[in-house]
Amino acid sequence: MNLFLKSNIKQIRKGGINLFIKKLVRLFLLVRLLPIYVIALFFVLIIRIIKPFLLIRFRGIYSARIGHFAGETEQYLCERDSNINTPNRRYLDIFYLAHKPICNKYLGKMWGRIINIWPAFFVKPIHNLNKLIPGFQAHEIGNNTSWDRDVHNLLDKLPSHLTFTDEEKSKGKAFLKSIGIKKGEKFVCLHVRDDSYLKKSLKNIDFSYHDYRNSDIDNYVLAAEALADLGYYVLRMGVHVNKKIPTENPKIIDYASSKLRTDFLDIYLAGHCSFCISTGSGFDNIITILRTPIVFVNMLPVGYSILFSKSYLLIPKHHYSLKLKRRLTMSEIFSFGVGFCKKSECFDEKNIDVIENTPEEIKEAALEMVMRIEGSWDMNSQDILNQEKFKEIFPNNAIDPISKQKLHGKIESNISSYFLRENPEWLN
Repeated sequence: MNLFLKSNIKQIRKGGINLFIKKLVRLFLLVRLLPIYVIALFFVLIIRIIKPFLLIRFRGIYSARIGHFAGETEQYLCERDSNINTPNRRYLDIFYLAHKPICNKYLGKMWGRIINIWPAFFVKPIHNLNKLIPGFQAHEIGNNTSWDRDVHNLLDKLPSHLTFTDEEKSKGKAFLKSIGIKKGEKFVCLHVRDDSYLKKSLKNIDFSYHDYRNSDIDNYVLAAEALADLGYYVLRMGVHVNKKIPTENPKIIDYASSKLRTDFLDIYLAGHCSFCISTGSGFDNIITILRTPIVFVNMLPVGYSILFSKSYLLIPKHHYSLKLKRRLTMSEIFSFGVGFCKKSECFDEKNIDVIENTPEEIKEAALEMVMRIEGSWDMNSQDILNQEKFKEIFPNNAIDPISKQKLHGKIESNISSYFLRENPEWLN
């Protein structure tokens, strides 16, 4: 017992010392930042004084996650160009990269050519101090209509704001040549979400509640090899991945597992591939902002499906009810309360297993996209009815349960015709 007490006292003392050290570090940082905040206060006063003549607004960009960094910024620019959520007076918008690690530094460089991105160490104190003064709301850029969700269907109406310089184009072409992709040859990007990036890059945060969104790369080999048979190269994308794609096919390149990967190439390849096969991850937003067609597979949650563009094709994960011992229809997915589940625990509580798309379903969706792009896709009458029925049933007026923001605009995307043919009960 004495040994037990001594051990606990030792741990308590150690914990107390650690807490004391943390407080000392915090105090040191506050003292070090004091001069910066004194200077920042001066700028806040200037900003308030000139407000009648020039409204200055601020926003910290969520730069640690590629989806937010790409999608929300592009939506801001699209809404700005469409006079949505913009002041009807003279204004200046200033951004800063608010979160570390910065997920893609080259994207930050490219955004810096388009919007005002100022150093965080200078702008953040001004932004923070300004929030302490009444009337600060006018100086907030605020969120887009619905974050990175294109509820106004602007992506199909406007060109991409992200463009490549001649130097960047030459650099990208040189890379493609170096890996054997000659001028005029086509390639497809393949991005399969797993938990590797979040575990390695944001290791202090537990993102296990996102596990329901992950997929097994093995299930994509059939699709990749079918594309290779048609003459396409397939580049497996990703910053960190759990395992390599299991194939020896020379046209399938595991770029993510190689030493070739760079922040620049991630963006260049996304903007120059014929299309991308993806799984509802942050990388999708690099693809969408560059207006590249996408096949979304294993989409989940169904209520958050990306349906804004005519150049998207989707298939959702299957929802299996342990209680009913069968797969749910699309209507049941929502009536059972799992259409907007954003945590693995939510599906567990509802006794629903989410099942990945089969290799055959993924392959057929990819081949359908090839034919759509090449202009050889032809839907029969039943296919047309299926697509119409999907758009009738899907709750396009859905509101996000947490943010209370609109999730969808006009439903422009299609569900894989093969998926609907093979799962006719899904539309019942």
